[in-house]
Formats: sequence, C-alpha cells, structure tokens
Amino acid sequence: MRFLEWWTTLSAWIRYPVGLLVIAGSTIGFMTVRIGFGEVWGMGWALGAILLLIGPSQANKKGYHF
Repeated sequence: MRFLEWWTTLSAWIRYPVGLLVIAGSTIGFMTVRIGFGEVWGMGWALGAILLLIGPSQANKKGYHF
C-alpha cells in the first residue's frame, strides 16, 4: 500500500509515461518473445492500466488530507 500512496503523489508527467511504458513493454515482449512471455503480457497490461488509472483523489487535489 505504501507504493500506491507514493504513486499518487507523483506528477502526472511521470505517472502516465511509466504506465504506458509498462503496457508498451508488455506488448513488445509478447510480439517478440512468445515463449514463456505470452502468459505475462496480460498481467503487464493490467498493471499498466492500474498505474494509469490510480491518481490523486478529488479530496487530495483540493487539499483535504484525512
């Protein structure tokens, strides 16, 4: 959980490229190294999507920290 808390404090200029890099790396790996990597690319997509979607909440954007 500490990673997710830290992740939400990062700028969008860092969060989005890293999430897209995870997705792109997973896709490129799936297309080039099919042996053994075919099972992992779906998890790479899921992780990339989660990293893209997780960001600061509206309460954190407005300054309300509970």
